[in-house]
Amino acid sequence: MEEEKRKIINKLLNEIKRGKDESIIPLYEIISPTLRYIALRYLKKEEDKAKFSVNLYCCGSAIYGIRGVYKG
Repeated sequence: MEEEKRKIINKLLNEIKRGKDESIIPLYEIISPTLRYIALRYLKKEEDKAKFSVNLYCCGSAIYGIRGVYKG
């Protein structure tokens, strides 16, 4: 992971720990593609890959919906 990206993630995590909920969305936007790539690469069953993709999408939708900031 790039050093700059790591710094941003750490900054966002610290903001979330301090109660700054609006940092959740940028954190999700940064890490979700990497999580998806890793999971889809290592999951063996197509069914598991499909479930993971749906769950990741639902998680993102819930975050955007709760915050009222959907960027569709």
